[in-house]
Amino acid sequence: MALSWSQFNMWRDCPYKWYGFYRLKLVPRVKNIHFSVGSATHDAIQKALSAWQYKSRLTVAEMVGVFSKYLQDDGVVSDPDTLQYWTLSAQNMFQGWMGWASTHEIEVEALEKKVVTTNFLGYIDCIARVDSQRYIIDWKTSSSAYDQKRADTDDQVTVYRWLDGCTPDTKVAYGVLIKGTSRFQFLESERTDEDVSKLTSEIRGMEDTITTYGVDDMPEKQPGSPCKWCELYSMGHCEGEDDF
Repeated sequence: MALSWSQFNMWRDCPYKWYGFYRLKLVPRVKNIHFSVGSATHDAIQKALSAWQYKSRLTVAEMVGVFSKYLQDDGVVSDPDTLQYWTLSAQNMFQGWMGWASTHEIEVEALEKKVVTTNFLGYIDCIARVDSQRYIIDWKTSSSAYDQKRADTDDQVTVYRWLDGCTPDTKVAYGVLIKGTSRFQFLESERTDEDVSKLTSEIRGMEDTITTYGVDDMPEKQPGSPCKWCELYSMGHCEGEDDF
């Protein structure tokens, strides 16, 4: 089983949760409006940047059209009022994104790049030169603004820099679209070889540990994990913090 950022991040949160989700498959995958909105936003940006490569630009209205079609095709939004709400939200978000993109020179290298190592699978949203600087960019939709500290410390983009091959001149960045607003954040940061080495060592440790687990083996629960938000807890598969 190939690992991913989502798996690794869940393992860090609580190995028992990872075990219930990925080994025992106790939690069915259910579509969620917020994940769908995030995916629809990604789809619109990727299509806009695909056109960008050929010196063409989608309008904001065209990006909103891509977004709305994705939501409808995904089947999460069924009533017109909800669709209209998210469509208006997307219009604001894409106005903010376009305002940023149109004022920078962007040379796209790769979109939704799939990278597979021996045991790890990742998808990098975007690799591009922005004003001649090479970036690994992860697009985010959020209900509130990010602070710079998150861009400086979040290991998701550290993983992507590792998967990209740790090119020395490459920076990492979060492109944050804030739901319902036209505010766009491009938060750039750097990751050192030491950052990458520390993280990959942790990933290898996870890989070594899970190979010892059979279906009937159970990892330790993680004290202090946010059990009340965990599906295993709400479904009765884990007694949570009371059992620590």
